[in-house]
Amino acid sequence: MLFEGALLALVVGRIAGGRFHRLARIPLRGAVLLFVALVLKAAAMAAPSRGEWQLGVALAPFLHLATYLVLIVALAVNWRLSDLRVVAVGVGLNFLVLAANLGYMPTDPRAVTPAQRAALEAGRLGLGVVADEHTRLNFLGDRFAPPKPYPRPAPFSAGDVFITIGACLLILRGMGAFGLRPPAAPPPARRDG
Repeated sequence: MLFEGALLALVVGRIAGGRFHRLARIPLRGAVLLFVALVLKAAAMAAPSRGEWQLGVALAPFLHLATYLVLIVALAVNWRLSDLRVVAVGVGLNFLVLAANLGYMPTDPRAVTPAQRAALEAGRLGLGVVADEHTRLNFLGDRFAPPKPYPRPAPFSAGDVFITIGACLLILRGMGAFGLRPPAAPPPARRDG
């Protein structure tokens, strides 16, 4: 959902008078934290089926939680960027449900395709688990399905919606689309002395 939203924001931003080169001027701090979060998420998602006992399987949910902790730190460092505050709401919601379910995302079986449902029930759909009476905060889990004929049928959560909206707003503002002012760099630190 985030990838498609960002791509759409880039296209709409360009049509609405934005410029791609302006994105490089977004004053992000701690960009390395975003890279670390991406690596952690990839490592968590690369774990084999939960049905097999391996170190990677045991670590995957903790790597998933660590991804969100690193994102929370990155967002805190960039709190002055209003669009990232919207992203922070989504990251917070997702972290809350993941923490309540020990790193796994409860997924509503009605929000997935039949093939995905079989994989989910077998424990082979990433870090998703079937949302049932044993999972917590199911209303914050992956419970929404993209409308047909959406090309990529991946379930998503309310947190994912906030993350995507905030990222799209940051892209549009960063490009200067619709006459929006790009985020300004923070003023330099004062030196008393």
